[in-house]
Amino acid sequence: VYVGKTEVTDNPSEAYPVECEAGSLCNDLGDATGDGISDILDIVTIVNYILGSAGFTDELGQCGADITEDGLVDILDVVTIVNNILGNGRSVDAYKVNFHKLGNTLEMDSNGFVGAIQMTIKHDAEASIEFLDNESLVSEYVTNGDKTTLIMVVPSEGPLFEVSSENGFVVEDLKVANSSGYISSNVVDQFALVSAYPNPFNPQTTISFELFADSNIDLAVYNMVGQRVATLV
Repeated sequence: VYVGKTEVTDNPSEAYPVECEAGSLCNDLGDATGDGISDILDIVTIVNYILGSAGFTDELGQCGADITEDGLVDILDVVTIVNNILGNGRSVDAYKVNFHKLGNTLEMDSNGFVGAIQMTIKHDAEASIEFLDNESLVSEYVTNGDKTTLIMVVPSEGPLFEVSSENGFVVEDLKVANSSGYISSNVVDQFALVSAYPNPFNPQTTISFELFADSNIDLAVYNMVGQRVATLV
């Protein structure tokens, strides 16, 4: 980033009570539950706080939850606690993540470690969410009307969740963090495959397709009975 501009609308120093400014009156950094240790229970507490489904037991817990000491309690604090739990030896951090919408399912494709994702989607009011990633450290969501905000901690590549919504869903807000901070991401929700010409063909045909983001593809040819006869790409 060569040039940047930011506008400060709130004073972070006002986010916490005055007594939390003194270290002795604040929980240890990363200890949101006040039990004296920083572990997955603190991650769950912070996730629920961000989603608005539950708060901290006291103001000192909110102070301790801000392990990054940036005046905010967000998924960066979650990622920092994850780093402390997992320690060294994991894969290289991702710096780019693609999310692919396949019908009512969302899949993730990354080039490294993803610490956490926070996403807000819009869908039918009666829709429900089912998490498909059983290896995620924490997966939680809160639905209000036709919008759902969800957080997944250390998600795996592949299918993340499925939305039971007749009219599908739209991703309205997305935040992705690796082990050190926020990273770039995008949602691929469309592609174009032009009809082959001529079709049927012998001995050759022309197939055109268009992608809306860098991604892995599988372009194959099938015969009339549904058997794959060739993989082109």
